Amino acid sequence: MKTANITVVGGDTLNENERRALGGFFVEAPHSERALKLVQVEVPVGCQRVAEAFDDSIETDRSLSDILSRRSQSDNPEGFPDEKELARRYGSRMVSYTAKIDAIIVTTETIWVIEVKTRKQCIEGIHDAYEGFGQVLMNCDRFAEDYPTVAQEREVKGILLAEDSEVDTELLSPSFERCGVSVFDPRRGGFLIRSWTLWRVRLVHQIWLSGQPYASAESSDF
Repeated sequence: MKTANITVVGGDTLNENERRALGGFFVEAPHSERALKLVQVEVPVGCQRVAEAFDDSIETDRSLSDILSRRSQSDNPEGFPDEKELARRYGSRMVSYTAKIDAIIVTTETIWVIEVKTRKQCIEGIHDAYEGFGQVLMNCDRFAEDYPTVAQEREVKGILLAEDSEVDTELLSPSFERCGVSVFDPRRGGFLIRSWTLWRVRLVHQIWLSGQPYASAESSDF
């Protein structure tokens, strides 16, 4: 599937509202299409947590070169494992207990973990906003647990993509900025809250604990 001239892996699973919202992000967000390496929707995460809960051990980690390698007889990247692949490898129980990230965007510098709220799921108040906020935080954590190598190779950023949101950003900014979550509304001009400091801090801390070198760089792909 293509949106805003960008191929979306798994895009056939999107409904009309989700396709419009995600397309609005690519239209309104400042970016270079050359920086985009992968756009994938409905990505299952939380596999490591499920395995631990059942006293099991599985290997989910992959490198970016694995994720971005081309599929045989296709121009599309391999991408992250979908539900079918997880079920084939680990059984239906794994799929039943995992969550799904609405969209993941891989660029030359960044992994964007996006929670999509369409007009049908309009954020009308502070409680709706914090529900979406919690989903973004959980998905970023679960993604980093399942794919620690990828999370070290690229900075992870969380975005709440909300169409026609009706909340006052002044009520949200302190918590969102403190936790490094941005808010984007394509119908209100783009980024309403733009903050991703914490994910850089978390990554630096994780790498410091592992004794690996870290080179900081400001992101400019969106």
